[in-house]
Amino acid sequence: MYSAERYQALFMEQPGPDGILHEGVHGYRVKRIQAGDTLEIEAFPIWNTAASATAARKQSEKHREAVRAVNLRNTQKNLRRLMNANFGAGDILLTLTYTPSQQPGSEQEAQKDIRNYLRRLRHRREKLGLDELKYIYITETTHGAAGTRYHHHLIVNGGISRDEIEKIWAKGIANARAAQPDAYALSGWAHYMSKQKINQEKAYTRGYAHSKNLKQPRITYADHKLSRRAMQQISQDMQTRGTEILEKLYPGYQTAEAPQVRVSGFVPGGYMLARMIRRTDP
Repeated sequence: MYSAERYQALFMEQPGPDGILHEGVHGYRVKRIQAGDTLEIEAFPIWNTAASATAARKQSEKHREAVRAVNLRNTQKNLRRLMNANFGAGDILLTLTYTPSQQPGSEQEAQKDIRNYLRRLRHRREKLGLDELKYIYITETTHGAAGTRYHHHLIVNGGISRDEIEKIWAKGIANARAAQPDAYALSGWAHYMSKQKINQEKAYTRGYAHSKNLKQPRITYADHKLSRRAMQQISQDMQTRGTEILEKLYPGYQTAEAPQVRVSGFVPGGYMLARMIRRTDP
């Protein structure tokens, strides 16, 4: 059997009225990603012959730009999952900018500045007897008439007042606010942090940095969780039937949005992404 997980870039088309072509598809491999209160479900076809895998590999080589775009989106997925696994209400969202006279002269200097800031923040937490500093940050670069400018987006664990967190920066304007999870937990902030960075980069592996003490999202696989029939039903009615099927399969969670199903013009089967959040109903 051959999983289509590595060929996600080939699944870019909306299903037609007949749904998904399943000839040559043995079933579906379901990837379950648990990150804090969020649950993401990705489903990939399992092909029962090597022919589909060979065709997928050849098409991936031809569509390198699509593969690159998917890799960048996966970077964004990994960031939001890491953030949702480690942060929540009461933690702090930060944007750090520089005064014109204190702008760093290079990316290396900007990185040194943010590391020094985090070191001071870590020492302050130690003096206050708080738990160890946790953080994720991205450094962004803009280019304009005034030259190259840098700024930083972060999330850190709470415990220190926003006023003090801002004061510790001391190189320009620091804007701190309390994290307020919504139906997507903190995915919106992860998207905001990474959007410009991803648009700037042509090929990079991660684009963000984080403390070593973060928990990784829990990832599991199952090959018999989602049938071809259920996948077909989801593809033909993502909003209603798709939501019903997923909420039945994963009790205790509700869909944050309708699942998304895409098919390929090159290989059979479909790819599904669903985003769910833990129910708070009594």
